[in-house]
Amino acid sequence: MKKVPGTEVLIDKPERRGRSGGGLLASGAGVILIKLGNAFLGFATVVVFARFLPPEDYGLYVLMLTVAQFLALPLQMGLPVLLTREISVARAQGRPALVMGVREWTRRILLVGTLVVGTFVIGSYAIVVVAGWPILTEFNWPLVLVIVALIPVIAEMKRVMGILNGYRKPAQSRMPDGIIRPVLLLLVGGMGLWANWFTTTGLLTVYLVSAFMAAVGGWLLVRRAEASEPRYKGPAEFNTAHWRKSLWPLTIFAAAATVKTYSDLLMLGAMDTTQAVAFYRVASQIAGLALLVQLAVNTVLAPHMAALNATEEHDRMQRLAVRGSRIAFGATIVFACLLLLMGRGGFVLLLGEDYAPVYALAVFLSFGMTVNAVFGGTTMMLHMTGREKSSSNFAISTAIGNIGLNLLLIPFFGVFGAVFATVLTNVIMQILSWRRLKDDLAIRTDAFARLRA
Repeated sequence: MKKVPGTEVLIDKPERRGRSGGGLLASGAGVILIKLGNAFLGFATVVVFARFLPPEDYGLYVLMLTVAQFLALPLQMGLPVLLTREISVARAQGRPALVMGVREWTRRILLVGTLVVGTFVIGSYAIVVVAGWPILTEFNWPLVLVIVALIPVIAEMKRVMGILNGYRKPAQSRMPDGIIRPVLLLLVGGMGLWANWFTTTGLLTVYLVSAFMAAVGGWLLVRRAEASEPRYKGPAEFNTAHWRKSLWPLTIFAAAATVKTYSDLLMLGAMDTTQAVAFYRVASQIAGLALLVQLAVNTVLAPHMAALNATEEHDRMQRLAVRGSRIAFGATIVFACLLLLMGRGGFVLLLGEDYAPVYALAVFLSFGMTVNAVFGGTTMMLHMTGREKSSSNFAISTAIGNIGLNLLLIPFFGVFGAVFATVLTNVIMQILSWRRLKDDLAIRTDAFARLRA
């Protein structure tokens, strides 16, 4: 710890000089353990839900949850990333009033956004029902109300996670969505399916309750983090103009990234079958385990990169980025190879014969993710260095490309066409982001770059 001249505020020093790759991994051990726990819980949830639900019903549940994620997007508006960066910088500068200000400002946005989005969704569905239009046939009033309730709960859970990461609590920031929510979803959802209590609407209700409890748990962790901070009872400081300027491109990035992530599912549901949606979802969840270490490294490095960029210590930034990329790439390629060796029989044993086509999709996705891991946490670096406008532009371009590829490939290749579109556009996004960092900051984030002295 060090004292900022002219203040009584203690702030954290940036990442120690010369930290080794092993030290970096050790500093993120808590994050990695939570990611491993989340991966296990996610995999167990897939297995349980797939065992009790036919692909058509599971695909419908995934579609409804995807709709809720889309509708929650305007409330999140890139707030978690903004909170992580601004709280990290404010603490590095010894300005607790600014920490209070950004937290209060984002809370107001969430409250107003909840009223606007909730009113819009309920009003729109009411018009559809009264007019008797032959659209949204899979929806009903209980389902719509659960989706509306999910919107602010999901957004608040993500907001709390951003606050915790800004306090340099990377492991704790992953607890709400990484452990609390999936544990409750698996236990209550699995028990309900086993007892035949509910199907789609019931599962979404369980997801709602799980996310709400996760948000509550996140706030308890925030209070604990605040207890270790020097007390500040003065007025909050607001830098609204700067926050608004940063929030817009972060929002565009979040919107484009969400579209790129979930457009495959929505388009498969519209152009193929709910069974195809289930196959894609299961394959992407399993293959997503390949990026487990990459996500953990990004979470650990994000606040440090923001602080180091504020002091223009670009050499240290590259050392951390390269070491993180090497760790992530090594873990990713090992996972992809193990998945390949597991074989089709392993999938049939775990998920049942109905989900056998998932094997080839998951293998292809996992090897595609190894290419992403080579370039490292490029998007995180752009956000932590104030280049969110570039990331939003790249996300928009690749989201549009993803939609175009889906329109072209899904009619001919079905779910494999959606998988190929995802892999290709993700790689393009990484290349564009890597190039921007190299041109603007002379920093290489890839695993094959040399460590700077």
